[in-house]
Amino acid sequence: MGLPIPACHRPPTRDITNPEDVRSFYERKTRHPRDRFHVIPGTAYVDLVMGLNAPSQLYPLVDAWLRGLE
Repeated sequence: MGLPIPACHRPPTRDITNPEDVRSFYERKTRHPRDRFHVIPGTAYVDLVMGLNAPSQLYPLVDAWLRGLE
């Protein structure tokens, strides 16, 4: 069974997070036509979900993705 997922990540940095690892997971999972991969510039871990720009950067992507599942 394949489940759709949205993958949101920040741009590459020199810390322990490697966006290529996220992309690798995304590319190796069971493919689903509704999968999405987004890079959101200027964010860090918590910024993606709770940052000041999350309502204008992340939430619209998640909203559009969820509405596409209907």
